[in-house]
Amino acid sequence: MSVNLERLIFIFGCISSSREVTTFIDCIVPIYTVLAITVIYASYVENKFILQNTHINNHINTSIQHTQQTTQQTSQQTPSNKQQQQPATSIIRNPPCPNLTGTYKLVKNINYQDFLECQGVGWALRKAADSANTTHVLTHTTSAGGGGADDTLRLDIKGLISSTVDYGFYQPPITTKIKDKTFTDVVSYLPSSEGVRITKSNDADGYDIIVERRLDGDELTMRQEVVFRDGRRKGKEATQIFKRVA
Repeated sequence: MSVNLERLIFIFGCISSSREVTTFIDCIVPIYTVLAITVIYASYVENKFILQNTHINNHINTSIQHTQQTTQQTSQQTPSNKQQQQPATSIIRNPPCPNLTGTYKLVKNINYQDFLECQGVGWALRKAADSANTTHVLTHTTSAGGGGADDTLRLDIKGLISSTVDYGFYQPPITTKIKDKTFTDVVSYLPSSEGVRITKSNDADGYDIIVERRLDGDELTMRQEVVFRDGRRKGKEATQIFKRVA
């Protein structure tokens, strides 16, 4: 803007140096009055331009400061990518429970026939299952610290109905079968860290079986409960007591 002012002064200097032009303009307005007014107006325009630039710069600086503050707050509230992408092995769901690895022999059934009956098991099979010699062989592997998503449990059942199932803790459901019934199973640790829970879902018949195993010394207690989803049928509970033999 100062360059424009200098140009105006130069032009009016040229005009004032010309006698003919000066004489003509003096007939209307003295040349120096015009020059003074022009200089004052140019100074006003220049100052206005400077004030506008100053206002714009202040607004920009305020916006930048606000953006920086918002970015800083967001970075403090949002975990870093390194924290978000922790491997599953480092996730501790619950404090580790006692390692269940061992061979356990069934020594006592409590309400087992009623538990089977509410699932539609016939009388002959209920009697045979209640008196069968049953052994459970558990292989329980844990990650460092225990209680993590890399933990596994192999359940090898030997008896009237034999089966072997490999479970991964906190993994997607797996499909299992007991006679003609199909279940989807998931395994997790009990919140109390006293043992493990296997939830078996039978979608065809609309019920779930919750199986909890707790180890106390050499005694393994297995509590089982049938829960019907419609709420109209009453489920049953059963308890089986096992003793460690190896």
